[in-house]
Amino acid sequence: MPRKKNTEDMGFRDSIVEEVKTQLRGGLRKVTNGEVILSPQVDIREEEEAFQMRFLVPGLDPTALKVVVQQDELVIEEAKSDEEPKEKPAGTVILEEIEKGRYYRKFRLTDDIDHDGVSASLSNGILSVTLQKGEPVEKKAPKKKK
Repeated sequence: MPRKKNTEDMGFRDSIVEEVKTQLRGGLRKVTNGEVILSPQVDIREEEEAFQMRFLVPGLDPTALKVVVQQDELVIEEAKSDEEPKEKPAGTVILEEIEKGRYYRKFRLTDDIDHDGVSASLSNGILSVTLQKGEPVEKKAPKKKK
């Protein structure tokens, strides 16, 4: 079994690589308690002042979208609906390639991200999230024993 990396000294860029490796091992689609959970695909770019994330979320209802920072994690989530499932369209299915399910994905936010500087917008099935860079927190060197 591979050893888990010490993530204490990682920056956000390294954290993304670790998250993607974990995601690939688990897949972009999970079934939990009969519910399909989809991990939206993402493009991430680093700019001078921020990281720009673009998630592919076709058909997402903007009123069901939650983008929150909780306990040092960025969570992208489609809220569960209490509505009854809509009627299926009439006719015989010939081909069904479009995944159906609820979106959920999270990223660990490191000390080089301003956890209060997160903004998001949704347009044409693309969720854009901006993570402002913060001042890296200096690690204290361990005290030497006398």
